[in-house]
Amino acid sequence: MVLMHSLDMRKPPYTILSKFYDLLVNPKQYSAWHKLIEKSVKTYTPRKCKKVLDLACGTGRMTVLLAQDGYFVFAVDISSQMLNKAKANIKSAGLTQKVKFLRQNMLDLNIKSKVDFAICFYDSLNYLLKKKQLKTVFQKVYNILNPNGLFIFDINTLEHVRVAKKFDKKVYNVGDGELIFEYGGRGEFWKIKISYIKKGKLIGEEEHVERGYDPVEISNLLRNCGFQIKSTLDAQFRVCDLESIRSTRVYFICQKDAG
Repeated sequence: MVLMHSLDMRKPPYTILSKFYDLLVNPKQYSAWHKLIEKSVKTYTPRKCKKVLDLACGTGRMTVLLAQDGYFVFAVDISSQMLNKAKANIKSAGLTQKVKFLRQNMLDLNIKSKVDFAICFYDSLNYLLKKKQLKTVFQKVYNILNPNGLFIFDINTLEHVRVAKKFDKKVYNVGDGELIFEYGGRGEFWKIKISYIKKGKLIGEEEHVERGYDPVEISNLLRNCGFQIKSTLDAQFRVCDLESIRSTRVYFICQKDAG
């Protein structure tokens, strides 16, 4: 295929992907996360939760589920395109009064309220490429949680990076165009180049860079910020030992002390 190149093809992350994100993510994934949240809150939270944080909320699919559960949700994302999709999804669900959207870099997280639990899913934290950035976010989340508040998140491991760098190119048909995903990386880092092609013309491309982390290092950072780690699960939601895990993804359920 010969591509006709347009000017200014390189876009910030999620400029292109936001348009098709909900088509690419299996709804069953959100259902699995929702069940994890429900179980964690029931198991570890002694009081009724009212306000929650959806950090890196993306297109708001989890935000909708949380608002439907009766929570007031602070939905935070750095991408204006993803937030616009999230706002549309919330409006379509008739839940506008249950959500406050904030466009923020998670490194600058600033919410004028305490929350009862916070979530951050789908390797959003892997976009933080330095350990000190992770610690900054962990501390900010800790500080806005109420006593006994939970932080539930996932993170891709070094095993994921090892595997993902070898992924074959993937092509997704979206409407009358194609999204092409190409993978690569080095060391602890991996990257995805996403190209959007329509009628043989390259409309634009964006690059996503993530870092894989050692789950043991993550647990140490969390404890240094004051969290107690209540449970860790592998990519299939099975309880796992961080010292010996070979999973590509780890879920952490952490809790702030009682104060």
